[in-house]
Amino acid sequence: MFAYKYFNDHMLSFAQRNVALPLIKRTLRDSLRGIAALHEKDIVHTDIKANNIMVDWEETDGNNTIRQVQIADIEDAAYVPGNCAIVGRQVGSWMWRSPEAHASAQVHKPSDIFSFGIVCIYALTKRVIFAVADEELKDGEDKLAVVLERQLSYFSDLESLDGLLQYLGDSPWVQIFTVIAEGFNEELPRAPFALWKDIDPDFKDLVGRMTNIDPKRRITAHEALLHRWFADVA
Repeated sequence: MFAYKYFNDHMLSFAQRNVALPLIKRTLRDSLRGIAALHEKDIVHTDIKANNIMVDWEETDGNNTIRQVQIADIEDAAYVPGNCAIVGRQVGSWMWRSPEAHASAQVHKPSDIFSFGIVCIYALTKRVIFAVADEELKDGEDKLAVVLERQLSYFSDLESLDGLLQYLGDSPWVQIFTVIAEGFNEELPRAPFALWKDIDPDFKDLVGRMTNIDPKRRITAHEALLHRWFADVA
């Protein structure tokens, strides 16, 4: 049993408030420090998502103050030494899960980083970009198919896609990702995150490095903490 100190909120609801960017950056930076601390001990969280990042904050005279941020829900975390991996399970939540986790392939620290990149996008845009409403589905269409299509649309290029397919090896998911990638055309163009409007270029660079479709090319937690987007966090 894990007993946690009471925190009055989590990122999923905290980010929906009218919170100033410096506080959002501080919350993300402190969350990333928690992930880095786990990774230093070869612990993979496996379920990084906005509602697993606890935020203890208070409002005084209209000003918000962050008291503490903490990664929670570590019941599914696993000790995974560098020469090992979690395989055969779709770990984590489908709305935040990495492509290799969807494929039940080798899951290690980079999967946490991909999920955290999606949390970062949510924190700034207030959108869970892989959430799929029932009314968005065509007849017979599966939600997971839409999620995978969005992952490739937003975060893949030819090099990273090739890296992912090599990472998956002889998995049947290679065919699934290949078919999805071949489905992009003039009528269904990709929508790369790097081209999204009204988003800070430094933030795009940071998130792009965390959400590379190829797990081997993702930035580490420690490298992300050193990124220029976090340079002005108090």
